[in-house]
Amino acid sequence: MAELVRCKACGFITSRSQVGNVCPACGVPAKNMLAYTDPVSEKRRRILTLDIHPVIDHFSEAFSFSTLALSVAGLFVHGRLDTYLFDTLITMSFFTPLVVLFSFASGLFDAKTRFRRVTTPILTRKMILGASFFVFSCAMLILALQPDFPGRGLLATYIVFNAGAFVCGFFLGLLGRGLMGAELPG
Repeated sequence: MAELVRCKACGFITSRSQVGNVCPACGVPAKNMLAYTDPVSEKRRRILTLDIHPVIDHFSEAFSFSTLALSVAGLFVHGRLDTYLFDTLITMSFFTPLVVLFSFASGLFDAKTRFRRVTTPILTRKMILGASFFVFSCAMLILALQPDFPGRGLLATYIVFNAGAFVCGFFLGLLGRGLMGAELPG
């Protein structure tokens, strides 16, 4: 295993061979790089550095934001363009619950790998928000598949559910950001 160093200024960890005259992350002089022993086993580190869950999370959050933007745009677009817009919205609505499920599953895997359990207070809040995100995304799909979508107030209801999904995704991201550097040793 490579000799690791950690920057005193910013906390960046890398192998000593990757450090030139300055910290690669923040640029302070290399004398601020101190020897570091990783408390996480090599096997767990390999899994964690894949960042599977954060990568998949970006898809669900991007879908949520994109469908919200498209549905709000649908309030103002008329004519031939709205056909393309609503076809795209329906297609994205179909895939959003699937992406949220993949994100939820990868979150459970990440939590089990990182913390060895999934019942901590923050992870429990994340599971509740994730389940809510999934319910909102399923409601969006049901509305988008109605024969008269986007008519008869369905678009307005869709936007409300989509806003709920977006808020869940936003708070999931905030909670997840705080957990990214947290790992149990071993």
